[in-house]
Amino acid sequence: FIVQFAGWQYVFILTAIMGLVTLTFAVPNIRETRVANAQTSSLAQTFRAFPSLLRDPAFLAYAGYAGCGMGVFMVVAGGVPFLMADLFQRSPAAFGLFFMMMSGSFLVGTIISSRITVRVGLDRMVRIGSTGSMVAALLVPALFLADIQTPWAIFLPGIVMGVFHGLAMPNAQAGAVSVNPQVAGSASGLTMFLQMSIGAAFGQAAGMLPHDSALPIAIMIALAGLAAYDGLFRAAADGDVDAINRLGAEGAKLNARDGRKRTPLMVAAHQRQYDAARALIAAGANVDAFDADRYDVITI
Repeated sequence: FIVQFAGWQYVFILTAIMGLVTLTFAVPNIRETRVANAQTSSLAQTFRAFPSLLRDPAFLAYAGYAGCGMGVFMVVAGGVPFLMADLFQRSPAAFGLFFMMMSGSFLVGTIISSRITVRVGLDRMVRIGSTGSMVAALLVPALFLADIQTPWAIFLPGIVMGVFHGLAMPNAQAGAVSVNPQVAGSASGLTMFLQMSIGAAFGQAAGMLPHDSALPIAIMIALAGLAAYDGLFRAAADGDVDAINRLGAEGAKLNARDGRKRTPLMVAAHQRQYDAARALIAAGANVDAFDADRYDVITI
């Protein structure tokens, strides 16, 4: 709407205003939740944690999903406006309406996720979300190959992708941060860097594709959906025994708790990663701990 009725320059003006408003409200109201102590990490320690995180298959899986999931939206944002103008003869305002529906569906997915994740489980939510979004992403090139030449061939599957990514994305981000609670701050920063970098790479590639046909962009959307699914489920639920042994030797807290008061041993048992569970027990993990629902490793 802004581009059509005011000019493209006003997009950046509005972005700057919204950023300033957000900063004005955020700075005085957001407080540091971690109490400073002798173990508080320095900036150098934050960066030193990156190599170990990048060697961790579970972290790479969660962060890779977040990046490729973002890539789906960036392909649409970076490539579809050209299709709307050159191929479908639609206005910038029309693209804005279509993209708002896709963004709104993502919001719906995150709201649903906040209601059911505790019952369904983090990894299962990511599994459901990545599978559904992959199927929807593959539908986009299939529709164009069937000679359905309309923006709806992108945005109807896009709305479905938005809902499923909304189910999975918050849980993938939480999973990446909880891989090693001792370096959660490093994991958070690195996850967001990877998410935005991978997403931007997809968006840049989409903008460089030819726009005389919708098929190249449709294939790029499908590739982003496939990459998100494949990157996660090659590793997300794998019991990485070597990493457990390495972290144990480095003094990691084997009985650290996540948001549901689960220890790594409980998570391994829940995922039926019995080799990982045995490695944790051998390293000294507490077998008598209870989670927030009063389940121990046996009842899990």
